[in-house]
Amino acid sequence: MNNIIKSLLFVGLMLFSTACSESLEEINIDPTRPTDVDLNLMLPEAISQTVFNQGTNPARVAGIIMQQFVGFDAQQVAYTDYVLPDVTFNNYWRTGLYAGSLRSAQLIVDKAEVEAAPHYAGIGKILLAIGYGNATSYFGDIPFSDALKGIESLKPAYDTQEQVYAGVQDLLNQAISDLSGDSGPVRPGADDLIYGGDAAAWVAAAQALKARYLMQTIKRNPGNASTILGIIQNSAFQSTAAQPDFTWGTAQIDNNPLAKFGVDRPNTLVIDNRFAERMEASADPRQGAYMLFNGSDYVYFDSGADGVLVWAQNNSTIPLISLEELQFLEIRIDGR
Repeated sequence: MNNIIKSLLFVGLMLFSTACSESLEEINIDPTRPTDVDLNLMLPEAISQTVFNQGTNPARVAGIIMQQFVGFDAQQVAYTDYVLPDVTFNNYWRTGLYAGSLRSAQLIVDKAEVEAAPHYAGIGKILLAIGYGNATSYFGDIPFSDALKGIESLKPAYDTQEQVYAGVQDLLNQAISDLSGDSGPVRPGADDLIYGGDAAAWVAAAQALKARYLMQTIKRNPGNASTILGIIQNSAFQSTAAQPDFTWGTAQIDNNPLAKFGVDRPNTLVIDNRFAERMEASADPRQGAYMLFNGSDYVYFDSGADGVLVWAQNNSTIPLISLEELQFLEIRIDGR
């Protein structure tokens, strides 16, 4: 019996030794999950996550701080008092941004460069620029040049906000160059959920984004005013029909995140009365599209599918950047 036990132990040790000769990365490969997919399957997810990020928690918190919203219940009450715990933006920062839209866009850029598909690379770089540009607007210094390196840099260094904005401009310039030439052997089509593969439209959108992020530093760089005006008046899109619009679906699996919040967390966030009163005082014609009066408070979410509130419907159309934003920038610079 002792000999049998010894033999089994010997065989077990041999098997254990053989297994340990392989790396955990090799052992933990799931054969049911593909390690590579085509670009046309990657692009819809990257675009969707980028637009989704625009309507998640940072946008709602920013609306509170800007006194457009006011917290009525739950965490939103603390946000109204400017109490923002460390975990407030965890979902956005971890899964929505760095492990979400940024990682997806970077994978598209990397794969597109290998496959000589510059139009895919260009769109990927625009999505990267939006992700980094919005994040640095929220937080200031963020990981940029050392980001998205995986196990090569588990604690990436933070770049200054100035460096990130400069990097965003570089990404947009690269995107414009990529999209201004031939598409290569593969080109975006129906998988491009915004422009259907129209490279010229993406170039105009990239120009508009250049104006947005240049404007973020206008107080430090007032000499950029003429550049911004030139972009808005000559290079960016010139109509609402040409802006980069994304339309959400009506089901809970593909609906607008703002509407999703309104359904899941009803009556926790309402319109700030100061905002409503200012719109009333100026007879702003947009008020009815932005808010409803429920008898005691102005509300922004009304079951998420009211058909009235433009930005909070399940199937709202959300622009990556709007013509109205460009016109606002133009007025601010031009003094009109």
